[in-house]
Amino acid sequence: MLGRELRTPAELAFGRPPDAPTAPAGPAYARKLQDRLDSAHSFARGRLEEAGMKQKRNYDVKTRGRNLAPGELVWVYDQKLKKGRSPRLDSKWTGPCKVLEKLGEVVYRVQMPPRGRKVALHRDRLAPYRGAPPLPDMGAQMDGVVDGWWTATMSQQGCDVRKEVAESCFGPESWGESWSAPLGSLKMNGKWFLVSVASKCQYLRENNLRLEGTTIILTVDPSPTSPLSVSTLRKLNMQCWEIRQKYLSTKTSGRFLLKSRNKKNDIDVVIGETDYNSYSILYYQKRGKISIKLYGRSERLEDHILDKFEQLAEKQNLGIDFVFPFPKYGFCQSADEKHVLSL
Repeated sequence: MLGRELRTPAELAFGRPPDAPTAPAGPAYARKLQDRLDSAHSFARGRLEEAGMKQKRNYDVKTRGRNLAPGELVWVYDQKLKKGRSPRLDSKWTGPCKVLEKLGEVVYRVQMPPRGRKVALHRDRLAPYRGAPPLPDMGAQMDGVVDGWWTATMSQQGCDVRKEVAESCFGPESWGESWSAPLGSLKMNGKWFLVSVASKCQYLRENNLRLEGTTIILTVDPSPTSPLSVSTLRKLNMQCWEIRQKYLSTKTSGRFLLKSRNKKNDIDVVIGETDYNSYSILYYQKRGKISIKLYGRSERLEDHILDKFEQLAEKQNLGIDFVFPFPKYGFCQSADEKHVLSL
């Protein structure tokens, strides 16, 4: 119908298979035509391969850029669509990622966050990371960060830090209105608005313009060994959700543990400072990394409290670039039963 023999894409790419039928016996013209067609196709494939290699060499020369050293941090260009995110607003760059080794002139092996997956990538998908260095994963060396902070503060208060519960600091007669009052105090009961968060969390850094108004409701049991019930209300995709958690009590007053299925993901929760009536500052430690949250009895706090929060964050190497204010509107009042998660 087309005046020639049909060819499949596989034949165009790899040539005729060795067991393909040859030209049928017949006039010499037909056999010669078949040979000429095969020769023409073979010549065209060869030229296309040469042109492709030349274009690749030229492209690699233009995109090679400077060499990336092992251990250097880079951004990785990622065009994958993420479920629930707008392609126009979502960032196309992932990172920071760590360069492990150079595999070729323009190919590098890179370690991707957050689980350390190793992939080989072309240089054109990598860009040098010039931001503030992320918190190092110091593992066991950072395991006692909160313990060290707690001990140092107890020493300043004149407490016997060798005792996990020091009567001189945590007895009811000396709780007062300072941070040393235990988180289990009944005065912490009730509703709190999340005002601000200081953290180097990658999600906050990439999505700080899409945060939702968040509140928590604390339910404190008078028993010192009872867990602290925390109910978090926030919106997700325009729907109000309630997340219920239990902060387990520890032998140290004012310190709680939020357990996870993986023990490595357990979170230490420590109260930093509160006056019960207007604000409360909580420290969270996970995998050696510290985040700080500022809660208020109302969605707006006085400037001197915000300044105090920023100063405390600065002491944990969380500068103003890592302090993220939360919206003061759009709060959820409740969630239906289908949108309640108990963790």
